[in-house]
Amino acid sequence: MHDLPSVITTFLTAFVVALVARWLTHPLRAIPTVGGSSFPLLSYRAASKWIRHGKGLIEEGYAKYYGSVFKIAMFDQWLVIVSGPTLVEDIRKRPDDELSFVEGATEFVPVGYALGPELRDHYHLDILRDKLTRGLAGVLPDLVDELSMAVPEYIPDKDDEWVSVNMVACAREIVARISNRVFVGVPACRNRRYLDLAIGFTMDVHKDKTIINMFPASAKPIIGRFVSYARTNVQHVLPLLKPIIEERRLLIEQGSDDQPDDMLQWITEKAVTREHSDQSIVERILFLNFAAIHTSSNSITQALYHLAEQPEYLQPLRDEIEPIVREEGWTKAALGKMWKTDSVLREAQRVNGINTSEFTTPTRRPFWAHHSSPA
Repeated sequence: MHDLPSVITTFLTAFVVALVARWLTHPLRAIPTVGGSSFPLLSYRAASKWIRHGKGLIEEGYAKYYGSVFKIAMFDQWLVIVSGPTLVEDIRKRPDDELSFVEGATEFVPVGYALGPELRDHYHLDILRDKLTRGLAGVLPDLVDELSMAVPEYIPDKDDEWVSVNMVACAREIVARISNRVFVGVPACRNRRYLDLAIGFTMDVHKDKTIINMFPASAKPIIGRFVSYARTNVQHVLPLLKPIIEERRLLIEQGSDDQPDDMLQWITEKAVTREHSDQSIVERILFLNFAAIHTSSNSITQALYHLAEQPEYLQPLRDEIEPIVREEGWTKAALGKMWKTDSVLREAQRVNGINTSEFTTPTRRPFWAHHSSPA
């Protein structure tokens, strides 16, 4: 027992020396830090600023290091930000073995920890890309049909009278309806309880993200088990979708030719081959809602706000849209000809992005960016 103080002193000294040595040899040390010191332990103070003043830190770094690179401390990792067209284009062209956009989404939004390990198998994203995105022409009639019913419901037409609406809420509700027409089909896409949970899932994930990302990777699985608003949401959605999933499983087992063309069916088909649970299917459907509802509704809302502010653009848009729809209907080819509409939506997204940075990707292995700093 006489040596206990010396043992503790030796241990603490070794710990501090290891931290300093790691800091001195860290490949990101050469990148300037915004918000505080990058020295071990002191960086946690800077990380607390990220939680409270994240946007301000990015604006500060952008002003100081535009066209270059800087880093901001987070509790569990460093956020390295590049700016300027040259560097951004360099990052965009990086192969998947250096930068992974999918891993970026799952790392910053740790649904695998908040929900379950099965969700780390990203086959639902493959389905989204291969069947839904590329097969948009096939699902577009359903989207238009649902849109024609949802818009009058949330934005009623009162002839020549002005109607006051909460555009943020209306856009969210409409996007949830039309998205879930493709995700889960009718009648689930109009189930009020299900839609409320699907819309609320995004806020639940962000609550989980705030808590889980405060801890190192080794502790995240444990924290995720005890603190998960998203998991509670899944448990509420499961009984709503379970009967539908059981019907879909039966259709697959029977080899029926009359199977729905929606994400729920396609995900269920993959889940059957992987022996995944109904809960896993529900988690993937909610994850798609997380990706679709708030991003799309925010973009639409901002575009409408800009048009309300600058109504002189309304008539040129009508002049473009009406003859195309009259001749071709609401088809993928017709949408591709609406250049002015596309321009308005793109500009609204550029000016009012939903994130403080354009895209987030973790590095799979170190590489040298265009300006010769290690990342």
